[in-house]
Amino acid sequence: MKYTFIYILLLFASCTEWLDVSPRVQIKEDENFTSPQGYKDALTGVYLLMTEEKNYGRELSFGLVDVLGKQYTAGFSSLNEYYYPSIYDYTAESSKNKFASIWNGMYNAIANVNSLIAHIDKADSSRFITDEYHVIRGEAYALRAFLHFDIARLFAPSYLVGPDEKAIPYITRFDNTTTPLSTVRQVIDKALDDLAIAEKELKHDPVTRDVSSSDYTDFLRNRHYHFNYYAVKLLQARINLYKGDHDKALAAAGEVIAQSLFTWVPEAQVVTSTMETRNLVFFQEIIFAINVNNIPDIAFGTTGTRSWFTTGYGGFTKSMSNWNTVYESDRHSSDYRYQYLMGPLIDNYYVASYKLYQPLSVYGQDFINKIPIMRLPEAYYIAAEAALARGKKTDAVAYLNTVREHRNISPLDENLAEDDIQEEIRKEYVKEFICEGQLFFYYKRRDSETIQFYSSYSGPVARAVYRLPLPDDEIEYGQRYLETDNN
Repeated sequence: MKYTFIYILLLFASCTEWLDVSPRVQIKEDENFTSPQGYKDALTGVYLLMTEEKNYGRELSFGLVDVLGKQYTAGFSSLNEYYYPSIYDYTAESSKNKFASIWNGMYNAIANVNSLIAHIDKADSSRFITDEYHVIRGEAYALRAFLHFDIARLFAPSYLVGPDEKAIPYITRFDNTTTPLSTVRQVIDKALDDLAIAEKELKHDPVTRDVSSSDYTDFLRNRHYHFNYYAVKLLQARINLYKGDHDKALAAAGEVIAQSLFTWVPEAQVVTSTMETRNLVFFQEIIFAINVNNIPDIAFGTTGTRSWFTTGYGGFTKSMSNWNTVYESDRHSSDYRYQYLMGPLIDNYYVASYKLYQPLSVYGQDFINKIPIMRLPEAYYIAAEAALARGKKTDAVAYLNTVREHRNISPLDENLAEDDIQEEIRKEYVKEFICEGQLFFYYKRRDSETIQFYSSYSGPVARAVYRLPLPDDEIEYGQRYLETDNN
């Protein structure tokens, strides 16, 4: 695959030209890595690209992927940009344009990661203070794995369905040469290889010493905004569960569960009288988030843009009936996610999650500007599913009950049948990950024949629903790399 390069290191401005790898441009690029600060700036640039709305700033968090997972059931008019994706019409131009935008945005971030890796792999580590060299290198390799895996989760078959089918290019070079399509299995293996490097480097991460990053200055502060060591372990757990390696998934998730730096949200920060003082994102549980300063604009429309979470029909909302169904209000009305994350009733019928509402009070300043990407409960859900697959039902229920305790829900009976336990795991993905884009991937990973609020009306889910088509330009260029990359 050939990709464009955004000069984040110079101007953070987009460029529509194909990558120019002439000596003149290469010299300019190299100049940005003449000091440790240049490497930090390059890494910061990647995170900034990830915050764009076509990436995790909307589409891959509370936008498209949650639309596909039917987290929003109010419906969209035919003029709405999400109408055709919401009915799984992937041939409509509006769908194709949205998919191409995501594809280009993600590979643009990968291009920048590859530039950083190419330079830091040959850098003199002695020029960096403390653990910064290892942390930067570890984050870069982790981000390359993370970005490729999410592209595969969208545009490739699931591992369960087609592990040896052609998938996506896994790009590890920073140049203008084409990269062959890897199979799903190869993408998974390459991502895990990158994560092995990241894990080794991020042994130097302050979080491994259970040291609050607020004790550090500059680059090593606020580790939840960086792809830290425990984000690597959680991603390893996520990928191994995706490929069905339950032993490795359980081991990686277990390491996240055993740590004590990322903790459960205190009840006192949830059970408050007003949203202005409420910790709506459950900040302490966030293992990795992106820092987005304009969440009110892109989500709630405070400057005149679409108000996704305050518009009933055509917004990111559920009917009140569907909201009650998801959170089982007849049995679990005490659930914090039901009671305290529910926004006000819209048009006497619709309701939205206010997880991304931005408290303006002085008490809420620690809880703003964060879009969660990975959080602590997922480690418990992965551990539960992996334990269940290994025949350890009691362990699986115990993992789920830990989360339920911290969500103020009564515990499950440890004698539940296996299918019932798996259904409780699914319910948790619906409840926990609204606005975070994980539910669709749960259904896809399991090749589910049902998607709640969709397939009950239209029969079993077609497998084509779970695989977005490659962009037209990629198909055209793809004729040049029909051979599988075995590197």
